[in-house]
Amino acid sequence: MTKTPLAVLFIALQIILYAAAWRTVLPNTSDFPAFYSAARIWQDGGNPYDFEKQCEKQLPIRGVPCLPFAHPPVLLPLMSLVSTDNFLSSYYRWTGLLLIVIFLCAVPLFKICRDWKNAIQSILFIPVVVSLALAQDTAFILLSVLLWLWLLLEGKDFWAGLALSLTVVKPQLAILLAVPMAFARPKAFAGFCAGALVLLLFSFALVGTEGFVGLIGIVRVLAQGNGYGVNPKVMISVTGLLVRVGLNPVWSWAFFGLALIITSILWRRFGTTPQTLSLGIILALFCAPHLHFHDLSVLSGPILVLQPQAPLRAAVFLAAAYGFGLEQPAAYLLVAFTAFLLIKSQRRARSAE
Repeated sequence: MTKTPLAVLFIALQIILYAAAWRTVLPNTSDFPAFYSAARIWQDGGNPYDFEKQCEKQLPIRGVPCLPFAHPPVLLPLMSLVSTDNFLSSYYRWTGLLLIVIFLCAVPLFKICRDWKNAIQSILFIPVVVSLALAQDTAFILLSVLLWLWLLLEGKDFWAGLALSLTVVKPQLAILLAVPMAFARPKAFAGFCAGALVLLLFSFALVGTEGFVGLIGIVRVLAQGNGYGVNPKVMISVTGLLVRVGLNPVWSWAFFGLALIITSILWRRFGTTPQTLSLGIILALFCAPHLHFHDLSVLSGPILVLQPQAPLRAAVFLAAAYGFGLEQPAAYLLVAFTAFLLIKSQRRARSAE
């Protein structure tokens, strides 16, 4: 057999295994009840960030504890579109929509590597699959970052920034990737600001002042780091490391600021090459104060930049670790090793100039 049939066979095998595993997921134990409750409250004309109402909606679905919906309201219309009285059907409609978005992620991945097999393999990254099973909105963030990466490499700066603006769904990542562009690719930063402003006005039209006040209240509750599904000990970021060694997670904000400075200097001094952009993504992932395993989906872009076979190797490594319950140390190791190889690749590229 040639390499192409083997690659296709391995991709098909992964899809079958992931589909079988997905069937074992109980929708009421996923993160979807939080999205569903907010959407249903909004459909009824209420404040989707009313924490008590969220918990009332979730109680017959998952019992306790309640999972607060603390995401900006950008995706509320989509969530409302798929949410009906039937929670189970709503879950499958929402995950079906997420699946479409994940497949769309293969387009910028293909544009970056020019190989459809590697592009498909990249979206079979285990954190992407986990985000789908949990019904998280990570797929939209992944698509946003990948479009930004591809368009920047194509020199379409304003459109790249516009694409990145969708990451306001997770504001911490948005800030860590957008602000450094002001010092290296100002047109891209302008595109981000334009898109973010439109999304801010759109969000205000959706939920008004009352909604934003409610969102801030929920964020304050979550910032305490206790309960409500926050669980900082299992985070795959500097926050998780701090908590596990007994330090206050508030120190993660110092790393957040440091990442902004380092990324800005990196892109300003060494330019925005595939390697330096990927290093910026890794810094953002590691230093984001709130980041779980499924958020590592965004790492699929930097891994693809390394070499054509990297997505396959990373998928096998992380899937095996996940199967043995070792996803946390494996994730940190994968992030560190990817950064190390990207730095080596950037040095080789500069030496060859």
